[in-house]
Parts: sequence; structure tokens; C-alpha cells
Amino acid sequence: MQTSHELDTSGEKTLYTDEQGNRWFVKHNALNLVINEYVASKLYGFISGPTNAKVALFVCDSNIHIATELLQGFHEFKMFKHEIEGFRLEDAGRENARFHGKSVSGLAEALYGTLLNFDDDIKDSLNFALVEREEDVRVVRFDFDDSFKFYDSLFITEIALAPSIAAHFNALRPGGAEFVRQSLKRDLKYWDPSFFWLFDKMPALKSLPGLPSQLRQIHDSVFANQEELMQVIDEAYETIAQNIPESRLRKAYNFKKLRAVARSRKIAISVKDPLAKQLANFTKGMIAERLNKLEDELPTQEHNDL
Repeated sequence: MQTSHELDTSGEKTLYTDEQGNRWFVKHNALNLVINEYVASKLYGFISGPTNAKVALFVCDSNIHIATELLQGFHEFKMFKHEIEGFRLEDAGRENARFHGKSVSGLAEALYGTLLNFDDDIKDSLNFALVEREEDVRVVRFDFDDSFKFYDSLFITEIALAPSIAAHFNALRPGGAEFVRQSLKRDLKYWDPSFFWLFDKMPALKSLPGLPSQLRQIHDSVFANQEELMQVIDEAYETIAQNIPESRLRKAYNFKKLRAVARSRKIAISVKDPLAKQLANFTKGMIAERLNKLEDELPTQEHNDL
């Protein structure tokens, strides 16, 4: 938890230097997106290890923001087809890939984390980067506030609608059935992107014959360690509970809707639990569903065709 009472938060983005000299990029965002980014960062860390930038909650005059530690040697891909000194993102998946003379790894982990976290940025191939370290170069993801798209219809503002959830609540509104039908038509491929959709969206990945088996290996490890993954989610929301009052959580999410969706998906949530615990249980239930879907979709070693 980074804290400053002298931080200028008048703009959308702020740079902050802590007492140890570390520089942080502070983003001022809606509370639900702050929570998304914080929790998603922990899941990416579970998958990729300590290669992504540190992400922390940042308190300034009772306002809560998200802060990302700035990394040296950071090279952002603006879009999937963007090149960095002639190096494309898919090049990171090639055998013996090198950038500035250093070996490159981490593409499969970044892609798998994007799929597991329902990260909507995948639709535009955004927020991938190379990070040069002393010994190698890693592909990383950053800016995770578009993760967990299943929460979109549970924001008080309802800034977007995840269609399979929206259908539960909008069909009875005036014009609701047509609204839901159009939402499904417009957003379904972004709501729950499949493994196969990933390769349709990023056809250059098809030139990497070993990538499906790499994704499968990562998934097998995560699937076998679900208990640890769920503990990571619990711990992230415990931090949320310690730093964000329930009164503010109640204004950020529609918990009545959340509990209704949980019942429809057979996710156990108790109205007696603290609000952060309800969010944790719902997130765990949806991630468990996602893991099961990927378990069925990802090719095995014996069937590695796209």
C-alpha cells in the first residue's frame, strides 16, 4: 500500500516516487476497475511469476487508486502487429527468439493469463510488452483493469454488459429482449474468448506450432494447483477488505444482482459474508468455470492441431 498526501491527482495519470526511490505510475480510475486491476495482477503473478511490474493500491486523501511500479527496459507493443525494432509479439514464441541479443520467453504465460482472467483487452491485442532484464527478456502483460468482464453488469453504473449475465436482468425491461439480443450479438466473442478464438483473432500465432502445447502445459499446472490459485484470490480480496470500506464497495457493485447471478451459476455466496468475501467467492466461482472450459478446449499433447 503506497500512501501520499502530497500527490497531485488532478490528472488522469500521475508519477510518484516513493521513499526508496522506486517510481510508480498511478492511475485514477473507477473503484471497480481499481479492484479488477489489483486482483488480476495477483493472478497474472501466479501464472507468470515475479516478472510483471508490482501493482499496489495507492491511498491519497482517502481516495484509492491503482499504482504500477515503472520497469526499466520496458518496450510496449502498441497493437499486435506493431514491431519493436523489427521484433513482433509472435516472434517471442519462436524457438531461440532473441531481442537485443537476449533470449525471449513468456508469451504463452501472458496469453494464458489473458484467457483465464476474461481480459477484454485481448480483443484489440493491447497491453503486451517486452521487459529487458539483466539475463533475458520477458513478455509481460500490464494494465489489467479490463479483466473479469463478468463483473461489467454488476457495476452500479453498468458501463458495459457481459451478455450471459445481462440476459438474467434485462429481458423484462422495456425493449429488454431486443437489447439482450443485440448485446449477445455484439459482445459474446469478447465476453468469454475461447482458445480457438484467440488464434482466429491473432492469426500470426498459427505460425507457432509449439504454442498450443505450451498453453496446455501452463494450464495443466494451474489446474492442478487450483487450491493455491483460489487462495491467491482470497488474499487479494482480504487486502481489498482491509483498505476499502464496505460503504464504498456497496456503491461500486450491485450485490443483489451479484447474488442472483451466483445462484443461477451455482456459486455459493452468503449474504451474511462481508462484501469483499462475496466478491472473492464470486470471482473464484467464475475462474473455476473458466478453468473447466479451458480444460476441455486446450489440445492435449496427442492432439495439438489448431
